[in-house]
Amino acid sequence: MSFDPGPPRSDGDRPEALQAKIGTLSLEGQALLEKDTAKKEAKAEAKALAEAKKKEVYRLPPVHLHPF
Repeated sequence: MSFDPGPPRSDGDRPEALQAKIGTLSLEGQALLEKDTAKKEAKAEAKALAEAKKKEVYRLPPVHLHPF
């Protein structure tokens, strides 16, 4: 006894519920991708700001102490 899956199905043959689920998964995937991208951008921005602050500290003119 063998199972015959029949001919390959095209997108037009998919049940609407399956299409809706696939669309939901795509939206969830897109939302996750956007969240991950925003997180990485925030991390990169924080790192760039920290580097800029670090460079600013090194740019300060030397302090000369003059005895009175």
